[in-house]
Amino acid sequence: MVRSLREFSRLVGVSPATVSRVFSGSGKVAPETHKRILELAEKLGFRPSAVGQVAFGGDTRSVGVLVPTLEVSFYAQVVSGLQEHLLDVDYLPIVLQSNLGDSDTHAVKRLLDHRVDAMLLTFSSEALTPDDLGIVLRAKVPVVLLGAFRASLALDAIDNDDVAGARTVGEHLVSLGHRRFGFCYFGEGHSNADLRLAGFREALATHALALPDTNIIRLHPHHPNRETFMHDELLQLLSRTDRPTAIFASTDDLARAVYAVAKELKLQIPRDLSVVGYANLNFASQIEPPLTTVDQNGREMGKRAAQIILDRLENPTAPHRVEIISAQLIIRASTAPPKQ
Repeated sequence: MVRSLREFSRLVGVSPATVSRVFSGSGKVAPETHKRILELAEKLGFRPSAVGQVAFGGDTRSVGVLVPTLEVSFYAQVVSGLQEHLLDVDYLPIVLQSNLGDSDTHAVKRLLDHRVDAMLLTFSSEALTPDDLGIVLRAKVPVVLLGAFRASLALDAIDNDDVAGARTVGEHLVSLGHRRFGFCYFGEGHSNADLRLAGFREALATHALALPDTNIIRLHPHHPNRETFMHDELLQLLSRTDRPTAIFASTDDLARAVYAVAKELKLQIPRDLSVVGYANLNFASQIEPPLTTVDQNGREMGKRAAQIILDRLENPTAPHRVEIISAQLIIRASTAPPKQ
């Protein structure tokens, strides 16, 4: 079996660069030679290594994807949609997770070493740093950002409409009759929680209601004792005589933490406390009671991200664009009118 580009080129009687041009479509080859190369390749079952073609000016037809974790179903949905779209056009996604012990800096360098043609990156977990992004940009690799978009970065991006999604949460809770609210925040300034908090406050303000800063619990992503910190802060908030009757958690995982503390305090959800999450993760419909949350449409985001990447590779000088995918409030049994 022929395994290398050089070995195959010797059998055909042409240079490795000529074989590479045929398979990558990156240059002109005489029709007779083009036909002979493809016929022999089919006969021998030969497919050139994408990495091997780089030495002859070809592309790897691969896209580097760095996400915080695939254990969170939102990221799994994004990768699924991305993979489906890329494989349809013979591009290979190479997916790395930040939570596997590899630093994002190291992961970025490994993808660049593979000569990926483009990258999908996210600041959402705040593990990726501006320095990491700088490494990619200096390598002149096209980048599409997923979530937590910042206008100051002249890059293509795909994002969920966090502000609008959070507004629907506020409108839903107000329509139920709630007037005292809490908010669980994840991040240190790059997180989508900024936008979700802003949208939530906008909705409340239209009804002359407010969310006091004292009712906002902020969980920093690199806190050494995250679970203990969140538990203690929620315990203090929900033990007050003027405690919120409804809490909006900026992630479903934080909503699950609210559930745990409410159970400890013998508060029944939703009779004593309404809870809303964000992301519609795979456990949201399975916990008791099923969680009201906002669906981010991750699979569609992945498909659209793939198309943005392909468009950028096709037209490197086109103006950068940002696509916003709408979010949908999924009402379940964790929200109800406040107890009189």
